[in-house]
Amino acid sequence: MNPIYSLLGGGPIWKDHAFFFGTWELQQSTSPQRQTGGQIPEDYQQVREDKWLNVRGTVQLAEGHTAWLKYYQSPSDGFVVEYWGAAFIGERESLTAQNQNAKNWAAQWSGVLRPTWSMEAAAASYSSRIDVDTFEASGRFNNAPIFNLADRKYYNGATFVGFVERPRQQANLASNWFLMLGERAHNIKVGYDFQNLESGSQFDYPNRQTFNVDNYIQATNTPVFGPNSTRQDYDSGPSISTGKVHAIFARDKFELADRISVEAGLRWEKQTGESDIGAAT
Repeated sequence: MNPIYSLLGGGPIWKDHAFFFGTWELQQSTSPQRQTGGQIPEDYQQVREDKWLNVRGTVQLAEGHTAWLKYYQSPSDGFVVEYWGAAFIGERESLTAQNQNAKNWAAQWSGVLRPTWSMEAAAASYSSRIDVDTFEASGRFNNAPIFNLADRKYYNGATFVGFVERPRQQANLASNWFLMLGERAHNIKVGYDFQNLESGSQFDYPNRQTFNVDNYIQATNTPVFGPNSTRQDYDSGPSISTGKVHAIFARDKFELADRISVEAGLRWEKQTGESDIGAAT
């Protein structure tokens, strides 16, 4: 059974001036039961929750001036992923848990300043993030994964723990003119656009270690170290790259005939960035 719960509402806050609208939804879903492939098969299920929230408000600031603000988020939690590969999962502790989320807000103002002149300004922020961790922590060896050379399966630890996140902020300002040039109407728009970008990630083996052992006794959670056993230790840190975009644009939407219109425009951009090792682009 996978239930869905929803709420929806909206209406005026201030008569003829302010309005709101919002939706919320919760969806719960359970996957079929599966088993690990180790010496002692263990049952597991993915129990996922998706929560969506979308809210928007609009207000008339003055005659000819309107602003709106909206917010949206969509977290999805409870994923269970076999990143080692289904054939190599020895027990529940070697599964990876994953949660993900996206959030954004945006706002815009538009105003009529003269009969043939209007302006608009907008700003927005968007972020998406994925987090991964051990599905079921054993606590042994600080949850470091152990590869059993005897049965070619992983025990004790997930594939990795870490995150990936990509936030972005944007703002723009534009001016519109509505003109008659000759016998044809023109809508000319000129503006400036700015974007601030970032991409960050970090993925580590749990405890930044992996073990290869000659054998692993699942019943007693005992690794058997022998001549073929090894341990790898890793150094790590987040990888973060940033960038900025500055742009100026101009567009003209004009009539060629009573039922035909054309848009022509130009956009100039300057893009700069810095990689995770400090290299500028």
